[in-house]
Amino acid sequence: MRLLGSTALVLCLFCLAGCRDDSETLNANDVAQALRTHGFGVGVHSSRDSDFAALVDEAFPGTVQKGAVSVVAGRVPVLHSTPAGYTPKLLVEAVVFEHAEQASCSVPNVLGSCLRKGNVVLVVRAPREAAAHRALDDVN
Repeated sequence: MRLLGSTALVLCLFCLAGCRDDSETLNANDVAQALRTHGFGVGVHSSRDSDFAALVDEAFPGTVQKGAVSVVAGRVPVLHSTPAGYTPKLLVEAVVFEHAEQASCSVPNVLGSCLRKGNVVLVVRAPREAAAHRALDDVN
């Protein structure tokens, strides 16, 4: 009888370790750290920041991201033949939602590739998609 109880406990722990819940709640700081680890220069912006709506609109023009609580955004410099030199171009943006069911890749974006994990939707330009995917996989 004791062996049966131990086996049941092991099976239960195995299932819990192997079954990931897609509704996990991630936070912007963890997403930012994972992106930095994979070579992205990003900043974290809260929904309380004055530029929050403009940041969301830059990647998802004309849409309202209900439930969005923070944005992790990164830019790359683009060389111009003007005296101004460089201007930043949006490279990656992750929108962190309050709940996983609010996060969706069905909303059109201007960057291209869309990745989703739990309550995070991450959009990125194609050349850096693999690195962004690895970063999102690293977020706990």
